[in-house]
Amino acid sequence: VNADHMIDVYADRNCIIVALSGLSKTLRIADYKSETETGCAMSYLVSRLSSDNKVICMPDDEQIKGILSGNNRSWHHATGKKIKGHGGS
Repeated sequence: VNADHMIDVYADRNCIIVALSGLSKTLRIADYKSETETGCAMSYLVSRLSSDNKVICMPDDEQIKGILSGNNRSWHHATGKKIKGHGGS
């Protein structure tokens, strides 16, 4: 999302929605599994809005788990098992 075009930001229990200039409707930019994860993502969004970088990529499930566990690294399964969205071949 380009922060220069954001007019309003709305947070529901499991999603974040933005209103962008030039559009007559809102866009759902992120979905999460819980209110806690949504709140974490909203805090992430607010912190990115205050930075110089105006292009914001919302965190995925792995990044949210990493942030909630106290570090900003991606969360990985304890046994090294690949998790959904991890990538790779």
